[in-house]
Amino acid sequence: MLAVGRVRLEPDWPVFMVDWYGALAYAEWALSRRGTRWGLPDELAWEKAARGVDGRLYPWCDSFDASWACMKESMPDRRLLPAGVGHFPVDESPFGVRGQAGNVRAWCNDIFTPTGPETDAGGRVRPEAVDMGAPSAVLRVNRGGSWYDSVAVMRLSDRFNHRASNRNSNIGFRLARRYGGA
Repeated sequence: MLAVGRVRLEPDWPVFMVDWYGALAYAEWALSRRGTRWGLPDELAWEKAARGVDGRLYPWCDSFDASWACMKESMPDRRLLPAGVGHFPVDESPFGVRGQAGNVRAWCNDIFTPTGPETDAGGRVRPEAVDMGAPSAVLRVNRGGSWYDSVAVMRLSDRFNHRASNRNSNIGFRLARRYGGA
């Protein structure tokens, strides 16, 4: 356990306070260690992993209960902080991905555009929409709810953006890879 100020950071908390570039660097490190290409998901892949094939509003269904995800209203009796990744078991998508409605938002690979990512005729994100070398002033997408959010922004379809160089206590990352490991 590590303490920062008066806050004790617990070992089962999700990773946060990492900028978009740090998340990419970690993905490269994971590739060198495991030999499998890992990276930040594009936002459509993130959304599919969260909402399933039926497009539900939350990982569990279309209705909301604050006790099912780590967010402001779920913790009225304690300080607002992240929770252990297994602390809210209902916050699990149809594909078994945890913590997408609450706890920590996740960086996506995409450059933020108000209308969403550009896709090809097959619905795949166009490669030029994911520019790895863009300057830090470019806004990057982050998705999901966080421990600091209220119910008004907890829907899985909600989109957020920050500069790639931004480090925030409610933004982290998760790695993904293409089905089949390619």
